[in-house]
Amino acid sequence: LFSMLLFGSSGAWLVPALQLIGIVALLALAFAVPGLARAEPRAALELATIPLLAWALPPLLFFVVYFCGLHSPRHIIESLRMVRLGRAAAVMSAAVITAITLVLGVAAFAFLPIAESAPRLVAIVFVGLAALTVPHMLLVERTKQRSKGTVARFGPLSRLIRR
Repeated sequence: LFSMLLFGSSGAWLVPALQLIGIVALLALAFAVPGLARAEPRAALELATIPLLAWALPPLLFFVVYFCGLHSPRHIIESLRMVRLGRAAAVMSAAVITAITLVLGVAAFAFLPIAESAPRLVAIVFVGLAALTVPHMLLVERTKQRSKGTVARFGPLSRLIRR
């Protein structure tokens, strides 16, 4: 998977670091879930299920299940609450953004180095997600702060968020 994302370069050096991070995360979950179960049983069940899914599923399938089944629905619901859009306006906004994303994805696919199509598609998806994550999170934070009547301070990024 790493070699696909790195266009053939080896990402083997990342594996030990990710394994260590995984062990630390599992230990933290082992301590957090029992305490959380008393106050928020659904949240505890979710936190216990995520690593089990990650262990049981291949990485890309886990990512799809997590992203489409848990993260995206929550994020969409929270975003709709924050911006207070009607259903029609929300669907239209999503349709326009989705169309733009598809056009840019097809263009990126056409201009990436020649390789097998599956690795190119994986690279497009993950590089695209990485490129969109930071601006997306800045926009989400700005929207949250505006809905609360404040703007968060992010050091040098504060000026960008205020605009």
